[in-house]
Amino acid sequence: MKTKIKYIKLLYLILFVALSVTFATAQQSNSYSIFIAGNTTEGSLENELFQKWNEAIQDSSNLAFLMLGNTYDMGENKLSKKLIQNNKNPLLLAPGEKEWANGGSLGKEMIKQIEKELEREYNGPVYIPDAACPGPKEVVLNDRLVVILIDTHWWVHKYDRRFNKCGIETSRDVVILIEDAIRRHYPTKHVVIAGHHTLKSYGNSDGYFSLKQNVIEAPYTLYRKVLGTRKDNHHPDFKGFRDAMLSILKEYPDIIYVSAGDANLQYFTLDNAHHINSGSMVQSEFVNSNLPEFGSSENGFVHLNFS
Repeated sequence: MKTKIKYIKLLYLILFVALSVTFATAQQSNSYSIFIAGNTTEGSLENELFQKWNEAIQDSSNLAFLMLGNTYDMGENKLSKKLIQNNKNPLLLAPGEKEWANGGSLGKEMIKQIEKELEREYNGPVYIPDAACPGPKEVVLNDRLVVILIDTHWWVHKYDRRFNKCGIETSRDVVILIEDAIRRHYPTKHVVIAGHHTLKSYGNSDGYFSLKQNVIEAPYTLYRKVLGTRKDNHHPDFKGFRDAMLSILKEYPDIIYVSAGDANLQYFTLDNAHHINSGSMVQSEFVNSNLPEFGSSENGFVHLNFS
């Protein structure tokens, strides 16, 4: 669906930034909000930020939570549920490396465990790509809004990955299924694609580092710029998928891709697609704020509103 951004509202408080983006169409429809966060485990959630999250939720009648990976606390061996506790709204999860046991050999088993735990303990509907599968998982939130969940860590997991049990024979099949899902929903709905990894970024996952990082961590930053770790969107195992996805997004103007591959907040457009990164709920990493239309290393979250 062709959309336009009605407004971008940046709410600044002492401890955080909340990025609120509204997508509007000419047709009138009930508004729907998606609250997006990622990387919620390695750090403490500021009380003021948590309060703002709750206030924004209370102001929204129709909403869903979208957790973009690294929400599983390995130390406590459980999901971080503070942001979604006592709630019955739809919960969507796009796994990151922590959901895959930090990329370890038990990753496939952990994904299965997380899926069962969520279905058992969460009070509302839960949506996640089939366990240890790359997706896509189509989640129709209303008649004008769909979220397509993908598991981007599947592409870089170095241990056993599922193919036949996921209904695919080759990795190319995944790209075909994603584009098919987009094609079917695009004429009548806002389409949001959600994955942990960035496809394009102005942070560490795309080779952008602070001057301090480039000096003190020179061998490491050079390696990430040239070859990339499994967190980076140009890693050899991920680059082909990234390029295929960017090519697909060009064909569907105003489509939205959300990620949490960097621990910062970003919003920018690339080839008529909207790219949003929301990975700084409790962590903070460098972003070259001069390049995206909005970039911040402050702790915060993203609130998308569709009206």
